[in-house]
Amino acid sequence: MSFYDTFELLCQKKGVTPTGAARDNDISQSVVGMWKKRGSVPKYETLKKLADYFGVDVDDLVTVKEHAEAIKGHVKEKLKDAGPLRKMTYAEQYRAGFIKFKSDGDRTTFFYNRLNDAGKIAAGGCFFQHINPDEMKEVADYVLNLSENPLYKVQEAPQSHVEGKNTTPPESPLEEPQEGK
Repeated sequence: MSFYDTFELLCQKKGVTPTGAARDNDISQSVVGMWKKRGSVPKYETLKKLADYFGVDVDDLVTVKEHAEAIKGHVKEKLKDAGPLRKMTYAEQYRAGFIKFKSDGDRTTFFYNRLNDAGKIAAGGCFFQHINPDEMKEVADYVLNLSENPLYKVQEAPQSHVEGKNTTPPESPLEEPQEGK
């Protein structure tokens, strides 16, 4: 049975003509004519409006395949108006619940590895603010060991002696050695 046959049958049950049902739902006669002559199916929004009008489900108006095609057309139309789609960032995927982590440590590592150097420095500042003071010695020892590793060492620029210039290095944040040690 075509959509139009179903539409006509529902009109009879409701006691209206197809023209009257179309008028009640702001549907033009030319559209109704296409349903009848071409066997076409209304757009999804029209199907929903007609289902409400007749007090039935959309699936009672069309086959499952036609319903799916109507939804597909509806989605394409809505996406066309939405503009270009973009890929969600990892942070957006996490906030939407698409990415899950076993622990906050795993989550921190995942996002830390996606930071540039400036981001890693900013994150490091946050780490220091939230670190347990009892664990600071362990962190300091670890950073000390990293600083001795050639892989992580900053390459120092060669020093040139310039007469008349103060070549004293800037003040160090290190503690001064205590007498007697």
